[in-house]
Amino acid sequence: MIRDRGKIKWQPAHFMPEHRKMLNHITNEDKKQKKPLLEEQQFEEIDFIVMESLNYSISIKVTIWHDGFFQHFRDCP
Repeated sequence: MIRDRGKIKWQPAHFMPEHRKMLNHITNEDKKQKKPLLEEQQFEEIDFIVMESLNYSISIKVTIWHDGFFQHFRDCP
């Protein structure tokens, strides 16, 4: 009787650390998003919301774009 490994034999082997590092880098590059372009009115609206949150001590959620990824910050007083 022949014991077949099934789908496992077709999966790539990750033996070398350089290979794994390269694959992780490619995966991260694919996940990056373009930097959004904001109009002047949107900047004014953001400014208004931030100033109101500071004046009335209201918590806000801030989302920034950095190097292709969005970062979220909550409860920014």
